Amino acid sequence: MKKIFFLLLCFITAGTTALNAQTCNAAFGWQANPNGNNIWNVDFYNSSSSSSGSNTYSMCTINYGDGSAVQYFGTGSPSTSHNYANSGTYNVTVSIQTYDSSSSGNTIVCSDVETQVVTISGSACASTVATQNNGSGSYTFTATNPAGTSGMTYSWDFGDGNTGSGNPVTHTYSTGGNYTVTLTSTGGGCSYTNAQAVNYFSSTFNCSSATAGFTSTVNNSLVQFTNTSSGNQNVPGTMYQGSWDFGDGTTSTFNYPNTYTASPTHNYTSTGTYSVTLTYEWVDSSGNQVLCTKTATNSVTVTNLTNYIDGYIWGDTAYNNPGGFTSDVKVWLIVHDANANTLTAVDSVALLFTPFSGTHYQFDNVPAGDYLVKAAVQGQTAGTTGWLPTYHDASVYWTNANTINHTGNISTDRNINMQSGTVTSGPGFIGGNISAGAGKGTGTGVEGMLVYLRGNNNQLIALAFTNAEGDYSFSNIPTGTYSVYPEAINYATTPYNTINVTASQAHVSAIDFEQTNDEIKPKNTTGITKVSEKDGLKIYPNPAKNSFTIDNQNGLFNEVKIMNAVGQLIKEISLKNGINKVDVSEMNAGIYYLLISGNDSSRSMKLVKQ
Repeated sequence: MKKIFFLLLCFITAGTTALNAQTCNAAFGWQANPNGNNIWNVDFYNSSSSSSGSNTYSMCTINYGDGSAVQYFGTGSPSTSHNYANSGTYNVTVSIQTYDSSSSGNTIVCSDVETQVVTISGSACASTVATQNNGSGSYTFTATNPAGTSGMTYSWDFGDGNTGSGNPVTHTYSTGGNYTVTLTSTGGGCSYTNAQAVNYFSSTFNCSSATAGFTSTVNNSLVQFTNTSSGNQNVPGTMYQGSWDFGDGTTSTFNYPNTYTASPTHNYTSTGTYSVTLTYEWVDSSGNQVLCTKTATNSVTVTNLTNYIDGYIWGDTAYNNPGGFTSDVKVWLIVHDANANTLTAVDSVALLFTPFSGTHYQFDNVPAGDYLVKAAVQGQTAGTTGWLPTYHDASVYWTNANTINHTGNISTDRNINMQSGTVTSGPGFIGGNISAGAGKGTGTGVEGMLVYLRGNNNQLIALAFTNAEGDYSFSNIPTGTYSVYPEAINYATTPYNTINVTASQAHVSAIDFEQTNDEIKPKNTTGITKVSEKDGLKIYPNPAKNSFTIDNQNGLFNEVKIMNAVGQLIKEISLKNGINKVDVSEMNAGIYYLLISGNDSSRSMKLVKQ
């Protein structure tokens, strides 16, 4: 199950101790602190620490457990408040990682994770306030009690010396000003106070004294803009809004009271000098009329790009692993050459895997190109329930993995959702061998190859690795229909399909494969003998665009099945004696396999669809 989380990042400045004594400690506290309309607000106190040395920096990540948070760049406070949308129980995680900035890849020198369960029940009397501006100083205030407590009473102080009661209420201000409206809601054995601001403008705005301005701090291609606009901020009833033009074809907007987007961080995707313009507007809050507009333009020069590929590794919640699971996970960065259909691992990192709170990985200074990312949990027992090696974002097969088209800048949120496999008890056994065949040397067994056992609908059941002789096996298998799928980078696999485990024939062996220069394919299938290529069968053109021809000259074959790279049946066609034209115009470009069979003969051939 895919999970998406926004993250709060805080960067902790480095100390001056040596790198050989690095320790990280993730720690935090929390306290419910309802205030105003934020009735499910929680204060978090991040006390994470690191014995940082020179040329190091640390990154803290606070995951609020509800799929949303606020992101900060640069140095920030270690404490934060978060308002949840509803009451409930949330798994909140704080992690810390310390990096050696002097290394070429910003090596992680230590890391730690802390997870706590945060339960928010809310108050029986807590009530929110909605404000409606009716114009000319008239406002309507409406209270809402999410708990639905009966017998609630509502008292209002409008901030101008007048009060009221009931719900909703309407009040008219006689003069412009900034007012605080206070609601006291009582019921369910408690009372709750909610204060909201009202800004009523009814005077003249001096635009000549207002100025727009900003400063910028460049960190490679990440630029932090600080809005320094000023003038008439204290005029009653006014608020601000505006926009940024970053000079690279992208823009952003902001409005009161969002101070974060008023001073944004922007990532440039290429080096150069950019003309950045800030437009700042002062607005009458009673009617949203723009009272004054000012602009400021400055140039920003980017000489280096911030360059990384990163993401989070999550455990699929379909595998309900007992809480507290932690283990090592290794992550590989793999160059994907789509034209040559080859993959080469160019970097890797070992991390602590926390499947339900997420593990952050990052590869820095990655050249532009196409990549795959793969994660594998270490130290698991083959054939038992566990996490399967998985590619971004949720594929156990490299042929179905999502390619990362990295431009040499930032490729973020390339998450990996680890898949799982489970074997229940049963009488069955499936085993076989994988050997090196034509073009692969001596023909001996292939050691260390990953082998998947799949169910009738290609769902993952278990995994195993071949031993030094190339042998593999799965035991304690329930009766049913299975397929076996070896997986190896750079090799297209034809799975061994329709393996039946029954009560009368629970032991199935000799499910053997041959590894050639570019593919892994079954040695024997369903007892059909593969005949010589003098069988009068010709296939052309190959590669094919919209169609290809099967010339069944001797009439030995009566059926062809077209399979994709993961063994799924794409098309099945009956063959006649002579010329057979096969339409493949609706098939996606890629590598396919033709399983051609007759009463006494079979052939398997690779087809490339352009």
